[in-house]
Amino acid sequence: MLRKCLLVVLFLFLNINQSYAELSEEMEDKIESIIKKIGFENEMNIENRKAKILEIEKELLKILDEKVTDNDKMEVYIILYRIFSPIDVKKAVSYIDKALETKGISERYSGMLKLTKAYHLGNDFGDLDNARKAFSDIRKEYSKSIELLTGAYNLEINLLISKDKKDEALKLIKEFKAVNKKVADNIEKEISILGSKVPDDKIEDVKEGKSFSIKDFRGKYILIDFWATWCGPCINEIPTIEEAHKRFNKSGLVVISISLDREKKDWLEFLKKHKAEWKQGHLSWEPGNKLIEFFSVNYIPSVFLIDPKGNVIAKNLRGEALIRKLEETFKEK
Repeated sequence: MLRKCLLVVLFLFLNINQSYAELSEEMEDKIESIIKKIGFENEMNIENRKAKILEIEKELLKILDEKVTDNDKMEVYIILYRIFSPIDVKKAVSYIDKALETKGISERYSGMLKLTKAYHLGNDFGDLDNARKAFSDIRKEYSKSIELLTGAYNLEINLLISKDKKDEALKLIKEFKAVNKKVADNIEKEISILGSKVPDDKIEDVKEGKSFSIKDFRGKYILIDFWATWCGPCINEIPTIEEAHKRFNKSGLVVISISLDREKKDWLEFLKKHKAEWKQGHLSWEPGNKLIEFFSVNYIPSVFLIDPKGNVIAKNLRGEALIRKLEETFKEK
């Protein structure tokens, strides 16, 4: 059956249990049938993917012309947000606005949607000041919800880190500790890797039948993308990773996608079907793996930028923010 739509940004960053309103069985079957028939999720070509997403949008909006419950209407808008977010953030956010206008939306769901919109404002539209104001307003509006307070602090801190504002992030972490010390401590630990040298542990390359390490590419900028074939947001991010490789490879960027699939065959089958021109590796997402522990990979996709000396200089890079960071990096060289 169709899995309930996850709010991508929250799924990536928040250490909370996801719980969403249920689609009616009839609506779930309709949506599942449409998505399966059009089949966009395995389409990696960006133009073909866009065309299929527009097809899905057209069919889902037809459903909304029928008599549907407010709850089903909201869920359809969230699904449209999810499928558009990797290719057209402006349109994706417009569907967040439509979901927020739905009658009977719960306080929790409303808060999560506002958090997602605030993050996009800073990450994709480059408006950090207004994004920070939005997070502050959310903390005031939902001051009695530990979950939403945690979300507001967590997302704002991660946004600051991605914008190279480490000092401001650390200042906000101190405030955050009064709300959720455990999560704040984890984020503080994650920040500590910025400026640190990446270990030289080996990464398995089953495709080429040998192993490699980050040290092999010393002297170049390296983009590391932790992902897995079962991770929807990871698949959605592949066109951005591909764009990074195509645009900046000749400038000296090495892109390395590291699969954390438990079953190597799933990874190899995916690569066989979807040709990737950049470096591919595999690691076991298990306790004791030094690279996984170094990067504090608690969620995927997790993307890091390494400088030519082997030091981590940026994390939490996605979508438009990733491309902008690379443009800045190679412009400054």
